[in-house]
Amino acid sequence: MKKLITIVSITLLIGGFTTSIAKAESIEGQPYVMTEEEQDFLNALFEIPKYDDPTKWITEEEYNRINMEYLIKDGVIEPEVNEQPQEVKEDEIKPDISNTNTKSIQFSKEDLKVLAGVIYCEARGETYEGMLAVGTVVMNRVISNDFPNTIKGVVFQKSQFCTDPDFFYTPSERCIEAAQEVLEGHRSFNEDVLAFYAHKDIRPNHPMLKWKKHCVIKNHTFTYIGA
Repeated sequence: MKKLITIVSITLLIGGFTTSIAKAESIEGQPYVMTEEEQDFLNALFEIPKYDDPTKWITEEEYNRINMEYLIKDGVIEPEVNEQPQEVKEDEIKPDISNTNTKSIQFSKEDLKVLAGVIYCEARGETYEGMLAVGTVVMNRVISNDFPNTIKGVVFQKSQFCTDPDFFYTPSERCIEAAQEVLEGHRSFNEDVLAFYAHKDIRPNHPMLKWKKHCVIKNHTFTYIGA
């Protein structure tokens, strides 16, 4: 027998709560169980989870949420700005750079050129804050007992930093400025942060993913070495 789906809005008072429901019925007035294809179509249309029970009711709150999303998506209304502070995940915490300046060190023109070059290779698409952070990692390694004690030695240590000659020898003015600021004493975080990786490009099984994270700045995750 041919059936016709009609959507009816029914408001029920259950335990003092008013709930709006949507229920499919046949033309005879009997409950109509939607086919899987019909359910998938409606789920895709309204972007709601697929329920095991095809007659599952959706609340008025859920309907309003879906409707609001469509109005915002279509540009009919502007989304509300939530002024309340939101919980920040550990790996999204930005570094506190308010008290991280150190004394300026003696450096040569070659030091500036090398540091600016590696910042350009590693962070030319990052924010200025990200450029400073890459420079900070280099300087943290210089003073660490586990790495060479010169900027050039750290930067050109095998398989540690990008030194692509197509970029390394032509740093931008912004990268030179960041390098200069780091050499003059700026540090984005404490001296124990000795590594970083591009979290969008790193292999899923890379050992660095197990290292303790310090912060994320745009496309780079800055870490301590080791878990």
